[in-house]
Amino acid sequence: MKKLSVVALIAQRKHDLLGFWVSLICAIHCIAPAIIAISYGIGHASFGHSDHISHAYWDVGFVILALIAGVPAIFKEGRTLLKWGLIISLAIFSVTTLAHAFLHLHNLIWLAISASLFLAAIHLFRWYQRPTIDSKLI
Repeated sequence: MKKLSVVALIAQRKHDLLGFWVSLICAIHCIAPAIIAISYGIGHASFGHSDHISHAYWDVGFVILALIAGVPAIFKEGRTLLKWGLIISLAIFSVTTLAHAFLHLHNLIWLAISASLFLAAIHLFRWYQRPTIDSKLI
């Protein structure tokens, strides 16, 4: 492992923690409409066209955020297994989320949720694997 400065160590740990929470919030955002629709016994089409357009903006926003955060992380990750985990989950998440938003392939959203939860797990794993500042200063 490369020797990192304390500032770089703090930045990496914060990025992984931020990535974990953003991935988790994204998964919750995707699950919530389905739970609401099921609990009220209404179909997806009942939300209306204007709601779908605003929902598509959220989907695109999450994909852009994932790509902005994910692509640099892929290039910085030295462990091959984690690198491929990031690449595959980011690709599945991006493609299925955009297909859901623009091609109305609503069944694919479960793949996007799974990929988002997998990304959250990778970030949490990386966060736990990073040395803490206390162990770095000892």
